[in-house]
Amino acid sequence: MRRRPVLALAVLALAGAPAVASPAPAAPAAEQAVAVREWSPQRAYAAWRAGRIAIIDVREPSEHRENRVRGVPLIPLAQVPRRLGSITRAKPVVVLCRTGRRARVAAEYLASRGYRGTGIVQGGIVAWAAAGLPYQGVSPA
Repeated sequence: MRRRPVLALAVLALAGAPAVASPAPAAPAAEQAVAVREWSPQRAYAAWRAGRIAIIDVREPSEHRENRVRGVPLIPLAQVPRRLGSITRAKPVVVLCRTGRRARVAAEYLASRGYRGTGIVQGGIVAWAAAGLPYQGVSPA
């Protein structure tokens, strides 16, 4: 299925995110496809540990308090537009949430803002924990 930056912006707006300061691209949004790569939890973990990707968590603080991946910064979905300056452009950014839905919105938004190689962790932290990868807190299942 083709996703569009406009969809991501609409969802962010509904989530209470402030308007983005820079204007949208001049080309019609309906014609722009945003590519987001899907990463298995195991592959994302290995690439992150090797320093090849950055991972951000876009869940809410209450969810993050319950369980989290140590070393992965929390940037709630609604805050992504105003915190772009704190998200690296030096390497691909892979986004984590509970099951992958919010991660896709954030990754599509980042891609629409010029981030290269954005992706999501398939299945989110639920799949991460099910794969036996390290996390802190209670089981997200």
